[in-house]
Amino acid sequence: MWNTSGFAEGNYTIWAHVEPIPGETDTADNTCVDGWVVITWLGDFDGDVDAWDGIYFVDAFIDYWSA
Repeated sequence: MWNTSGFAEGNYTIWAHVEPIPGETDTADNTCVDGWVVITWLGDFDGDVDAWDGIYFVDAFIDYWSA
């Protein structure tokens, strides 16, 4: 679990590295890159925080209630 409070908005790559165990001979797989995470504001639909997010919200709201 990653607490993102205090981090600036942006893209972050998630990875982990495990130190070799004494006597380990295969250390090629001790690092795992799992992808990236976008940190943004609540209500941001596409990671760029702009006026289009309001339009996306209104469109989704209309679609939901008109179905």
